[in-house]
Amino acid sequence: MVATPGALHPHSPTTGDRASTQRGANVTSLVPGGTTVVTNNDGSGPIDIAKTLDAWQRDGIGTNAALYVPQGDVRRTVLGIQRRD
Repeated sequence: MVATPGALHPHSPTTGDRASTQRGANVTSLVPGGTTVVTNNDGSGPIDIAKTLDAWQRDGIGTNAALYVPQGDVRRTVLGIQRRD
C-alpha cells in the first residue's frame, strides 16, 4: 500500500454539488482521492464568494475548496444579457 498526498481537482464541475447536504455530495472528488476542488471556472456560480465559503465551512463539504469569481454571472448582474461592446 502507498500513501500519497491528495489530488487537486482544478476544474470541479459545479458549486451546487459541493453545497448539497445529501449523502454522497462531493463524492466525485473524494473517491479518487481529491483533497482540493476549484470551481466557478466556467464563469457561472455564486457571486457572493464569502457567503458560499462560509456555508461550506459551517456545513462541511469534505474537501478544501477555492472559488473563482464567476465572470459571466458578474457581467449579467452588472450589464444584463444585452450584447454590448
